[in-house]
Amino acid sequence: MRGRRHQVATLAVVAALLFCGTALAGSGATGSPAGIKLAKRIVAALAKVPVESFVRRNYVWMAAAEGRVSSFNWTWGEGPTRGDQPAVEHIVLRTHDGRVVWWTDSLTPPACTSGGICSNIPVVVVDDAHGLRYAFGSAAKHTCAAALHGGTPFELGRVFWAAAGHFDAPVHAGADVRLTSSYTWAIQGAAPVPTATETDTVAAKSHLLLREHVSVNTGVPFGWSATFAYPGARSEPAFTPCA
Repeated sequence: MRGRRHQVATLAVVAALLFCGTALAGSGATGSPAGIKLAKRIVAALAKVPVESFVRRNYVWMAAAEGRVSSFNWTWGEGPTRGDQPAVEHIVLRTHDGRVVWWTDSLTPPACTSGGICSNIPVVVVDDAHGLRYAFGSAAKHTCAAALHGGTPFELGRVFWAAAGHFDAPVHAGADVRLTSSYTWAIQGAAPVPTATETDTVAAKSHLLLREHVSVNTGVPFGWSATFAYPGARSEPAFTPCA
């Protein structure tokens, strides 16, 4: 996922909420001319659709608990974290000319398998003109939303997918095309800076993303995958602020 920048921040809302992240270093495109051409066509195709939705696995790790003292902890783009669970994300991005206008990220951790209090509860994060917020539940059914402050996996006003990195020649497979590329993936404290290898499956006619797999060769290698859909225009979700 070629988000332009992932930031690091810390804040407190009842309990400490930790944001950790990464930064996509460098810009521009190198490598196969055919690969670069396809990457630019992907950018142009995404600029014409109003909404991208996708399911992503193993990119976000989280822990959440709701009660007298509630907490929500998440990290992204750095691989497994001690005490956190991998979240399945259901993401909706409203874009204009390929730039993010608002987004929601519904995070679902694995179900609890032991007795007692379960801290594996779903959380939805929303970012729009009203600010960055989180609530327990999903975008369709959730609690009141509390404000967040800090970095996010997506940034309003920035492009969702950029033609940056070193591209291999496209590989055609029936009605699809596979495009593999690599780019630096900066993780705080990691030396040397890791490299991410991304393989995107693209519809040959529309040039829209269908599937994505990314692997990062850091000290403990990790990766994530996503599948994409294009549901058409959607209304901005409504979240009631917590008192």
